[in-house]
Amino acid sequence: VVGDPKTVVYRKHFDVPVGSSVREEWAKIVAANKKEFPGAKWENPRESTALPDDILGAPIDMSAMEQLVKTAAGKLPSNEQAEEVKKILLTGLSDILKARGFGSHGIERQNIPGFDKDDIIGTLYSYKSGLNGWLTKMEAASDFAAALGKIDAKKNPRLWEYASQYIKDVLRNSDKIDRMAGNIKTVAFAWYLGANIKTVSVNVTQNLIIGVPRLEQYVTGGAGLWLKSAMDSIGLRYTTAGVSGTNKLTKDEQRLIQELYGDGVVTDAYMEELRGRLTKNPAEKTWNTFIKLMGYPMSVVERFNRASLALAAYRAATKGKLREKAAKEFGLKPGEEMNYEQAKEFATMLVRDSHYEYGKSNAPEVFRSSVAGRMASPAYVFRSFGANTLNLYARALLKEGVEGRVFLAKSLGATIALGGLTAFPFYATLSALFSVGDDEDWTTKIRKALPKNDLLRDIVCYGVPSMAGFSIGGSLRMETPLTDGLRKGGSYEEIISQGLGDIIGIPYDMGVTRISKAMEAAKYGETSRMIEALVPTAVSNAMQAYRLATRGQTSMKGKPINDPGTPGARKINALEAAGKFLGFQPISSAKSYDAYMAANRAKQVHDEKKNDLVLLALKSRDTGSAEGRKEMLRELKAWNDRMDKENRPSMKITVKSVMKTVADRRAENKPTKKNLQKKAEQQAVWH
Repeated sequence: VVGDPKTVVYRKHFDVPVGSSVREEWAKIVAANKKEFPGAKWENPRESTALPDDILGAPIDMSAMEQLVKTAAGKLPSNEQAEEVKKILLTGLSDILKARGFGSHGIERQNIPGFDKDDIIGTLYSYKSGLNGWLTKMEAASDFAAALGKIDAKKNPRLWEYASQYIKDVLRNSDKIDRMAGNIKTVAFAWYLGANIKTVSVNVTQNLIIGVPRLEQYVTGGAGLWLKSAMDSIGLRYTTAGVSGTNKLTKDEQRLIQELYGDGVVTDAYMEELRGRLTKNPAEKTWNTFIKLMGYPMSVVERFNRASLALAAYRAATKGKLREKAAKEFGLKPGEEMNYEQAKEFATMLVRDSHYEYGKSNAPEVFRSSVAGRMASPAYVFRSFGANTLNLYARALLKEGVEGRVFLAKSLGATIALGGLTAFPFYATLSALFSVGDDEDWTTKIRKALPKNDLLRDIVCYGVPSMAGFSIGGSLRMETPLTDGLRKGGSYEEIISQGLGDIIGIPYDMGVTRISKAMEAAKYGETSRMIEALVPTAVSNAMQAYRLATRGQTSMKGKPINDPGTPGARKINALEAAGKFLGFQPISSAKSYDAYMAANRAKQVHDEKKNDLVLLALKSRDTGSAEGRKEMLRELKAWNDRMDKENRPSMKITVKSVMKTVADRRAENKPTKKNLQKKAEQQAVWH
């Protein structure tokens, strides 16, 4: 009752069901209460919306805000009015702040349907996880404030500024920009990684490349411990109800996995980050379910990787298998066993160190602070694994002494074993840079230096999986954005343009590369190739497998592409087609592409050398002096002698071919009637 007791102002918070409107819901409320309040004054409702986090800021000093409200209300002439205004303002302010996430459950409302009633377990899980996030965020805010207070802003202004911005970023609730970025990631995940079995196989290798070498850095016999733990981790199932299938584990080990699952250590963190997060509109429920199904195999593998490594680390710690330096680091004596809590902490550290943290809490500042950076974050997400790996390698090499360098050597050795020398970090970039002017790249030289055994050469260049006819090296590689441009040997403009496209990543591929390929295919009447360029990768792999097995490899114009000395378009066999269907690159295709690039490189160097010789010969023709021709003959002989020494007769250049090119170029510039007429026609267009 406000003011005149005869006038009742009806105040109530209410949610509007999907498909209805504020006006319709308000009309129902008025109709239901008119009889009870016959003389009431019914005002039009005001729609309540959550304020952007950029306005509210984070963290918010609640006590200071309360004091501001009290001080402002105290300036009113009437104490009763001041108390009423203060109460209204504090209640409204509280509701606004509560609306930021889980706190919305604390707003006093009546007759609200609430969650979807079809999935009670999912509803409870969403509610409890929201509560947990809300409470832990408050706890984190307190810890952050204490940590920030220990930084002297005068002595370390940049550190204080970075830390302050970091706190704001990680405590900020998701807004429409984050949701848009999440939607982009969801579409990109479905398009490029969804239902791709090869990606699952590559995920399996992470413990072999990172986890086990990292474990062995701290404990003895790490490989054997992990293998046993991996076998015991097969069959573990993770649901909202907890972890099941732990009958192979002791009670303490079961407790460990359950707690690490609850703590978000044994989880599919990378898959969650790659999948993105759509808004919780009921219409998107089916799409979210579909995305989870497409990524389910990858989620299973990631949880398996984390659980098996955590279990191996826990078992090593509780059996006193830590190396002397590692034991000292954790305050233990050599051979001393850790208790449960210590072993759990060690396992947590090792898993997070080997399988990384994802999300904005571990993203570079540029991708979590500004609007432009947050919109560009999907491009980084698909490269975050490589960035984290490089960061780990740098830390091991520069800050962890001999043990760190041994870990790095083991990790790189595992990478080479699984992907070959071509999977070594930045191999292609370094090869292109250090082979400038050379007609042979590193891969060609390596294969030539090895015995004439194709299987041996394939294993060295493409890894052990080449024995089965496939290569996963392409998925293990880390290269710079300039790699493809450098390998193709284009102009600086082409190299930089290609590099910019690689930096932009998936958005560029979807909006430029794929569209360009589709348009080119349509131009030449290749309808199936046009569809192949536009559909998701899983579908495209199946189409490519069928095309390469039946029609063979052709250019977009339909020209057959064959292996040297083999007539007709190159085809893949049934086994390779099955692998391609699942996303694996046939070893024959990898070799064919590398051979094609090597041939292009050789031709480019050959043509550049020939052009240099032609210019020397033209110099003699234009000046009337024989010096240019003599210099051309000396350089030509030196070049051909080198090619004879390397047993490469196809790269030799003849005097006849040089002089023919000289004659052709002079003929093009000769003032003949035909040339003059052609130039006149060209000039007439512009005058």
